[in-house]
Amino acid sequence: ANAVYDANSNPCESDAITLPMVGYGSGIRSDRPLADGCQFVYLDVGGNVGIQTRKLFQSELYPLNLDVSIYHAWERFFGRDRRLWKEACVFGFEPNPGHAARLRELSKRYTERGWRTTYFLAAAGDRNYTASFMPRVVNDLEAAAAINDVKCKEGQAFSYEQPPEERAQGPGMKPNGTNVPVYDLVEFIRRHVQPRRFDGKGAVVAKLDIEGAEYKIMKSLLDISKKDPSSIKMVDHYLVELHKIHGGNAEILKLWNASQFSWQTMDDESYGIDPHPLPPLLHTTNSSHIDPWSTMNIKKDGAFWRQPGFHAKQHGDRNTRGGNGMARHQQANRGS
Repeated sequence: ANAVYDANSNPCESDAITLPMVGYGSGIRSDRPLADGCQFVYLDVGGNVGIQTRKLFQSELYPLNLDVSIYHAWERFFGRDRRLWKEACVFGFEPNPGHAARLRELSKRYTERGWRTTYFLAAAGDRNYTASFMPRVVNDLEAAAAINDVKCKEGQAFSYEQPPEERAQGPGMKPNGTNVPVYDLVEFIRRHVQPRRFDGKGAVVAKLDIEGAEYKIMKSLLDISKKDPSSIKMVDHYLVELHKIHGGNAEILKLWNASQFSWQTMDDESYGIDPHPLPPLLHTTNSSHIDPWSTMNIKKDGAFWRQPGFHAKQHGDRNTRGGNGMARHQQANRGS
């Protein structure tokens, strides 16, 4: 079953982090590495709405349109035959609660097609803890975010004050955050990816696009590599979008550049506003089920899953104004 995380719980009550997980990984026995049997692994760290995962499994829908693309990394490490990419396993991390519904549907629909997709509705970091997620809304679809550590005092939780440089970046910054779990990415790799069993020559590619938290993970990897040099090969290649290169971050980057880690900077935002609907459900017992996920897309309809009444629309409540509109929309897309 999927793990459950209570965003209203007091993170000071326990050091344990319960990790919400959707998709393929939720069906794996707890005594097995989640990536067991996965020859190729893609770590989508900072998954947003899952567009990179869509490009991996349905590359035919997203033609190459950049000189430097994530496709080049996958071709290098997974092979040029893109049919083999569908054998990969995806493990993504995304803490934005606004993207949870989309990632849940994406993971479910891909996994039932044999495209092993798992998303953790959590942030990735350098240790396990609870943080305050602070979205800074750019528009309905795009948001940068600050992940602030949660301090505990006398059994009560409160987040660190938002740094002045973050507050100055725009009026859309929310004054109050949502508690989200943060999972130690290096621990995840060592526990669930490195010990996996598979046939053939495997490869692991990781993308880090986590709004400045990449330096914490880079430092964690550097520290572990001093004690265990073999950890450098846990991931074959890192694709890193760098943010805020100043102060201590610049020093970490200098050490990272001098290390033996295979990596490159990358900011592949192509198709960030997804022009394609998700594939339809393969198994549904409700013949009257209205499936906006397979008929609507972000480019045309925006973040439709956040609209008021969406839950009723999705379950075919034709007594609502939105339900009738959704039914007409679905019929139009079917050509009926």
